[in-house]
Amino acid sequence: MRSPSSGSLLGSPTIPKDEEVVHDIALAFIEDTPAPLHKHLRNSLVNIGFEVVYGESLYLLKLPATALEAHAESLSLEVPLSAETAKKWSEELYPVRKFRQTGRIAFAARGVPVAFTPAERATITLDYLERKLLCDSTAWSAALVASGKPEAASSPKKEWLVGPVSGWSGQPMLGALEALGYLSAASPIHGAGQQQSTGLPLTSGTLVPWLKTALLTGQIVSVDSIRGYWGESVAYYFGWQQFYIRSLLLPALAGLYVWLLRPVDVTVDDDPNVPLYSLLAVVWAIVFVTTWRSKAAEYAFKWGTANAQSGAVLRSEFVGVESVDAVTGAKVLVDPPVKRALRLLFSGLITALSLLVPVGAMITSLNLQGYIVASTGAWNGIPVYVPELAKHARPGELFDPNGDSLVMPLVPVILHAITIQVLNSLFKGVASALTSFENHRSASTHDASMLIKRFAFEACDCYLALFYIAFELQDVPKLRAELVALFTADTVRRVLLETVVPMLLNWKAVRAVATTPRTGKASASAVAAEMEMEPYEDFDDYLEMVIQFGYVTLFASAFPLAPAICMLANSVEIIADSIKLTYLCRRPRPVRTSSIGGWGVCCYVMMLASIYTNIFIIGVASDQMAAIFPSMFSVPAATKAKGFFGKAQASGEHEMRAGMGRYVVLYMVAMEHALLLLLLFSEAFLARAPKWVRLACARREHEQRTPASS
Repeated sequence: MRSPSSGSLLGSPTIPKDEEVVHDIALAFIEDTPAPLHKHLRNSLVNIGFEVVYGESLYLLKLPATALEAHAESLSLEVPLSAETAKKWSEELYPVRKFRQTGRIAFAARGVPVAFTPAERATITLDYLERKLLCDSTAWSAALVASGKPEAASSPKKEWLVGPVSGWSGQPMLGALEALGYLSAASPIHGAGQQQSTGLPLTSGTLVPWLKTALLTGQIVSVDSIRGYWGESVAYYFGWQQFYIRSLLLPALAGLYVWLLRPVDVTVDDDPNVPLYSLLAVVWAIVFVTTWRSKAAEYAFKWGTANAQSGAVLRSEFVGVESVDAVTGAKVLVDPPVKRALRLLFSGLITALSLLVPVGAMITSLNLQGYIVASTGAWNGIPVYVPELAKHARPGELFDPNGDSLVMPLVPVILHAITIQVLNSLFKGVASALTSFENHRSASTHDASMLIKRFAFEACDCYLALFYIAFELQDVPKLRAELVALFTADTVRRVLLETVVPMLLNWKAVRAVATTPRTGKASASAVAAEMEMEPYEDFDDYLEMVIQFGYVTLFASAFPLAPAICMLANSVEIIADSIKLTYLCRRPRPVRTSSIGGWGVCCYVMMLASIYTNIFIIGVASDQMAAIFPSMFSVPAATKAKGFFGKAQASGEHEMRAGMGRYVVLYMVAMEHALLLLLLFSEAFLARAPKWVRLACARREHEQRTPASS
């Protein structure tokens, strides 16, 4: 193995197939990358301090410890104190501090490298690479000319540039190489800790302890280990998903109780237990959403990301005009407000028109299932009855729900579930194109815009039929049938297509990697194969979990068994996600963040909506109010069913007694106010950081005021 300084140009040397090297970052290039660009890149990497091992299309990079530590200070990374130093500081619960080279002895002894995690090493190295490896006006242009790109050297395209500049000078070299089409990947590579990074049992000796921990504490994966190897963004997803699984235990037990207790001849429309379960589900949703914020604050403090701001850097794809910043006087790129407003207006209009597609899918499905009949009126001025479709659900026809066939009535529901997935997949491309068209300046606003579009479309696609049945038709038994069908189809799809099938198709690859010991070194052949993998993305994983949260909370009374099914399915999925992350995807760039971002807002919105959807179903769309206040209703020919407390209550067709309407409205308003008060209480006492975090922050403030005490 030779380094760039030892001589030869492209084609010699190459990285031996089975030789092992210890490096953190890999750069992969296409085979036709010109030799002058390779030579210029290697020289530039050595000049800024990298240790480089290279081949024809693969570079392995390592930043020396001194440069690593110097750049860590500029990123304000928090690093664990040494054992000796931790004893002297007042913070005992989590002894970490921002790394300072002047106080290096507090983090590691002389001659001993600072113990950065693999994720921190990758973060530091990639940031250093992007800040230091820049194009210059002479050598870079000469390399382009020698490579047969004189036009690029003299007048680069505007979309290749970052910032208010007119040439290549000062541009990130990796971005330039990517824009020219030569760089195919720049990524951290796997090394020591890969197999242990999620805490899953990979040997028989670890299986029993893992099972015991998972069953007793609900800890399926190790979030701190994931953070150490993959970074905070990935860790937040797994931390949120695991917190969600644990939290589902209460509604799962209550839902099982309601489901198993219901007599055969009692429906969800008049089950006396269901309204209480609905209110319990809303209370659970409030507590879950607010307590997660407390857990997220705990993670942010432990990981030192409470003040982290991801995505604030100017996007290379942003196109603007030069202007002068009124505060700093520096040249900046800005997007003219009028043009930006027109782009946003056009994007919003296309998104709104796209929502008509799920409306058509809903109308088609409900007609085929016989939910919409000739007597059904228009919905907000939209005619929903389609005779050509509805005739197939009539008695004796193909999809007759009361016919002899058990399979054919399910076909419209299955087709609707498949249609939902196809439409969501198609709109993903539409949303990406629209968001790019909006020309966002930073990654954070770009990602937020994409999230709003995707969530709005998929929520409309998944929930629209349920809202129509619940609030327009006001038919809770039909609501239950539709919800069970859509929820079950979606759960089976996720478990099979995103868990079982990928594991089976990639079983050999998973087994090969799982049985190969990781020593911190990576063979060139393994790195080359890894660079061919797709990078890990958590957007769709978040979206599916948030949509599922809506199924559980928005129409809680319709399917009390949903939380229990979610617990089982999500437990399988979090394991599958861990395997996919570890063995089937390229290691992503670590992203420092302090929360799950807009996904928390989506859950909050659905939690608020669940207060009103469930109260409406209890008081208006069903006979469930009669189970709570039987004296306000008359009960002709009712059956008897036991309630939560074993008391016999009437169920059947209820009619409100004369003059009781005002009291029904009063009770509904009282329930709504009580739930909102609970939300305010939770915001005040449950959503804040844990006591130990607040105590730790207070101790640190004390140390800053009295530095001698440290």
